[in-house]
Amino acid sequence: RPADGGADANAGDPLTWTPVDAQSVHTLEALWGASADDVWAVGGHGTIRRITEGDERWRKIESPTTQTLRAVWGSGPNDVWIVGDGSTTLHYDGTTLEESSAQLPLGPRRSFRGVWGSGPNDVWIVGDNAALHYTGPKNAKGGK
Repeated sequence: RPADGGADANAGDPLTWTPVDAQSVHTLEALWGASADDVWAVGGHGTIRRITEGDERWRKIESPTTQTLRAVWGSGPNDVWIVGDGSTTLHYDGTTLEESSAQLPLGPRRSFRGVWGSGPNDVWIVGDNAALHYTGPKNAKGGK
């Protein structure tokens, strides 16, 4: 309430922000949502959080890394990509969050800073001197 004890000055304001407990002491770097009821956040020390309909605070998602995570994007709730420092590339398939491999030139591990796609078989990752393109899973014979 305002200091003067009057009515809430923000009542009815469509741009009022509501704090939500992030359940993290680490900085959150990026945010993406499959819908208004399914939102992901990623950040420092491998922090991954997700909030879905009915949640009052962000849920902690077990992370397979302690690298800083810089970006998150998905084509839907069962196809989420997360990238970050140390060439970290993670994929969530609706059930399991696991590391995804990418062939990179020899040398220091890169920091990936962005991920975007137009669908599950068209995903781009960019970062330190790198651009990667995922075009879908390969079959056992090496083709699509």
